[in-house]
Amino acid sequence: MRTLSITATPRTRHGWRERLQAGARGALAMLMLLSTAADAWLSALLGLPLLAPAVRRLAAVIADECRACAAGAIDADVIEDPERQVWR
Repeated sequence: MRTLSITATPRTRHGWRERLQAGARGALAMLMLLSTAADAWLSALLGLPLLAPAVRRLAAVIADECRACAAGAIDADVIEDPERQVWR
């Protein structure tokens, strides 16, 4: 008869930062759940479209602008000139 040798791995203890981050993520998830439920209730009550998609789009545009500013990107216009064959 063969016996299996099972070694227990030591349980790693999570630091206070990991626990705090997990708690913050859970609190943020609950806040988002409650805010979307309130948005749905309010839009049904008033007959208006949902605000959450518009807020998400606005946040995405602001985040893109912040990333572009942090990277040092500049706004530029694209000029199409089909007659010019060689660009120097």
